Formats: sequence, C-alpha cells, structure tokens
Amino acid sequence: MHVGLSGKLVVAMVLAGLIPLIAGTYVSVNSATNALKHEALVKLEALQASKADQVERYFTQIQNQIVSFSNAPATVAAMAEFSDAFFNMRAESGDQLPPVESINAAVKRYY
Repeated sequence: MHVGLSGKLVVAMVLAGLIPLIAGTYVSVNSATNALKHEALVKLEALQASKADQVERYFTQIQNQIVSFSNAPATVAAMAEFSDAFFNMRAESGDQLPPVESINAAVKRYY
C-alpha cells in the first residue's frame, strides 16, 4: 500500500493537532479532579471542626447543668432524704426485699 505525500501530510497534521488536544484534555481533567478533591476535603474539615465544637458545647452545657442542679437546695435536700429512705427501706418493708447482693448482680447482668 502506497500512501502519497498528501496523505502523509494529512496524517501528520491530524496527529499534530490530536496530540496536544489529548494532552490538554488530560491535564484539564486531572487539574479539575484535584481541585474537586481539595474542595471536598476542605468542606469535610470544616464540618469536622463544626461538629467538634457542637460536641464541646453540648458537654459544657451538661456540665453546667450538673453543677447547677447539684448546688440547688432542693437537690441537696432530696439526696439527704433518699439516703435516709434507702437505709430505712429494709426495716420498713419487714425484710421482704431481696438481698442487696442479688440486686447488684441483677443490675450487673442487665448492663
């Protein structure tokens, strides 16, 4: 098969145009992919920081509530009454309660 000079020139010009086009497309796609990955990473890092801040604020709020409730006079009085009631419970029930050890074992099995 004999290809003339004009055929060779057409093939050379097509290749001369296609090679830079393919290379440019590759570089563009690669650059766009990297930019999208970077943008997604930045968004995820921002979301991570936001969620960490939310968790910290939640625990600070809970800690403040615990301190507030523990200092409340009603809470202090209730704890004293609960303590007294716990120790008087067995005497008032006429020993109809199960032993404390079996109650503790039941709680441990549950959790």
